[in-house]
Amino acid sequence: MSRGRRPGARYASRMAGHPHSAGPVYHRGHAIAHTLGGPTDINLVPQLGSVNIGPFRRLEREAVATPGSFYFTYWS
Repeated sequence: MSRGRRPGARYASRMAGHPHSAGPVYHRGHAIAHTLGGPTDINLVPQLGSVNIGPFRRLEREAVATPGSFYFTYWS
């Protein structure tokens, strides 16, 4: 459940090298957005950059802006 925007900065040192990207096409995306309370390192997954900064980002922003909304991800 979204609790709105999580305060605080990310822990950059915990994100470093977790996982390494496969070139410019992939990002280290969060399965559950940091702004929604997702953890930093174990929560990072290789994700197509076009998805991470496109539809996924819009979904995350909507969940942050709508406290109480149900938010989940399914990875295969």
